[in-house]
Amino acid sequence: MALSDRTPLSERGRHHEDLKRMRQEQKDVALLMKDKGYSNAAIARILHIPENYVRAFVAPKIKEVRFQDSERRYGNKEAIATMEDGTEEFAICWFDDELRFNEREFIGLTIEEARDLKQARDIAYLQS
Repeated sequence: MALSDRTPLSERGRHHEDLKRMRQEQKDVALLMKDKGYSNAAIARILHIPENYVRAFVAPKIKEVRFQDSERRYGNKEAIATMEDGTEEFAICWFDDELRFNEREFIGLTIEEARDLKQARDIAYLQS
């Protein structure tokens, strides 16, 4: 059912909740399939969803993060994440005179979600 501007807000809310529940079910199934050895492409075909959704569903989450000085062009600080699988990965960099982060904000996020958080903060800063 397509929603329009005339759709009552209560119905829009129910539609949004239905979509969230469906996404969670897809995520649960994708994780089970990944544990069984299915490839991301196979999971995407079986669930009829884009492969980038599968990558996001099965991506490891950040377990710990540390901030350190950076030599990168786009920031003087950087966050290095320790993932659930034990690997370390560069997450983001930023200028500490523009943005502020707390290590706890990143726990439980994927690298992509951490980068989305940084982008949202960048946009808010630039619009302020």
